[in-house]
Order: sequence, then C-alpha cells, then structure tokens
Amino acid sequence: MAPEAAAAQAAISMDEAVALGASHVEGDGIVEITPKGNYQFRSTSVNASGQTETQLSRFDVNPSDPHVMRNGPHLNLETHIDGEKIANSHLAIDPHTVRPGDVPPPADVAASRVKQR
Repeated sequence: MAPEAAAAQAAISMDEAVALGASHVEGDGIVEITPKGNYQFRSTSVNASGQTETQLSRFDVNPSDPHVMRNGPHLNLETHIDGEKIANSHLAIDPHTVRPGDVPPPADVAASRVKQR
C-alpha cells in the first residue's frame, strides 16, 4: 500500500504496529535506528532458493522525518530479495498512541548515523 493510501485506512495503535512488525520479522529481528530517526526491526536470512531475504519493519513515527510529515505516522513492512524490494506496505498508526519512547532520542539518532558510515 502506498504511503498516501495508508492515511485513508483505519489507523492501528502503536502497540499493534509493534506486534505486526515483530511478526513480519518472525520474532528474529535486530532493532536499529534509521538515518531519518525511526526505529526498525531487520531480519536477514538465506531462503530455500539460496537468495538473501531481508524483512524490514520500520516504525515511521518520528515527527521530524519529512516522510512522516507528509504521510503521517505509519508502519512500513518491506521484503527484499537479493537487495531488490519485492513487497512494501504501509499501515497508518494513530498518532495519539505514539509515546515519547517510540522515537529515538536525537543523540541516539546522531550516534547511529556515525556507525552507519
């Protein structure tokens, strides 16, 4: 679902988003901070065909992220095969359910950017 369409559907709570995100990575993801300051779960494995498969559950809820400013808070579920995005859906998150701890502190975002270089 395109980001614009996420706003048109009924929003889920942040708690529901976390549960769906954990399920998407099959409970086996690492937690990391994206360059735009959002948390995400990531799980990478080799599938039965020998391809590298990555599942991403990104919680686009940081109000300072331009993408979130345009589209509102949402859960972004992606699947990549050998680096190519093959699935990408967005589920709107009710902004009233996003808590302060759901957005990384600015110092943690800055530190993650240094590590990613």
